[in-house]
Amino acid sequence: MTALLLAMVLLNPAGAVQTGTGKVSGQIMNANGMPAAGVRVAAMPVPREGEASVPTLTALTATDANGHYTLEAMEPGTYFITAGRVDQPVYFPGVFQQSERRH
Repeated sequence: MTALLLAMVLLNPAGAVQTGTGKVSGQIMNANGMPAAGVRVAAMPVPREGEASVPTLTALTATDANGHYTLEAMEPGTYFITAGRVDQPVYFPGVFQQSERRH
């Protein structure tokens, strides 16, 4: 599962602002294009300019049998979504180094 393709969709951002919390949903596929079941998925806030980059998970879940996940009760903001093993997360868009990630 080291080669994961991460597809994420931010759903209902207007509702997130109105209610104070939101959710991020998506599907993770393996390198063969098949759904990746049981993969850990987490959200980490993007550090603001001048802040130290300390990885803090704000939401955590695992994919279902079809590779779908939903991270809930998230405050409005910008997040990195990671997926994979605890000791080797994969960052969007399918990279292993934080320096290569996108938000």
